Amino acid sequence: MALLQFALSDIWGIVRRLRHRLKGLSIYTPLDLSVADTKFIRKRFGVMLERIVLELNGFSCLELKQIVQNRKNLVASRSFG
Repeated sequence: MALLQFALSDIWGIVRRLRHRLKGLSIYTPLDLSVADTKFIRKRFGVMLERIVLELNGFSCLELKQIVQNRKNLVASRSFG
């Protein structure tokens, strides 16, 4: 599996302090994190790590806007001679 090729520190949002807390729970790789119970992760670490776990399992947690809205600009230009 591809998740075995990466370290926890390779995942965006996993910093040194969090990595040490996860290792205390026997979570050493992204694969270990992906099979962790999301309710436990949310209760212990918060919603951001829960979203990382869901993303590792293939569930998108962030919506991407497909259509870019046209910007409405107002410009005031003056020139002095």
